Amino acid sequence: MDLAVMLADGGEAIADLAVLRHQAALFGPVASDPTAWRLLADLDEPMLAELRAARAAAREVAWAQHTETRGELPAPTVADQQVPGLVLDVDASIVLCHSDKESATRTWKKTFGFHPLCAETRRVTTLFRSRRHGQTQSSCQSACQHCGVVRIASTIGQI
Repeated sequence: MDLAVMLADGGEAIADLAVLRHQAALFGPVASDPTAWRLLADLDEPMLAELRAARAAAREVAWAQHTETRGELPAPTVADQQVPGLVLDVDASIVLCHSDKESATRTWKKTFGFHPLCAETRRVTTLFRSRRHGQTQSSCQSACQHCGVVRIASTIGQI
């Protein structure tokens, strides 16, 4: 529960549980960072499937509420043509880091870190993010990774 509250509050990392710990009167006892890591390490495939289904259901409710309160989002436009339905935007990003932990490498932009590949919707919802080392460049291998990200994003129950 603590991880869910932390995420809902805008947290992005296990260390962000500290925000909840500093408000003990509001949240009560909060799991320690090692406890949270153990929980995540113990997730098996059936649990992950349940989490994916819950995220998909929550996303559907949020999108429906957005439509009710603010109307439909504008359809994406490609070559001056509106594209109906859901459009996946697959794009890479550079995440900088300052040490060689967790397989970080020199990036193609002469920095140091990772080069994750993300699949997002027009509604700015990240569906899937692959972890790639920093030296990833455009190539046949990268094209295969793009196809894999699209396949995973569209089949894991997120949309």
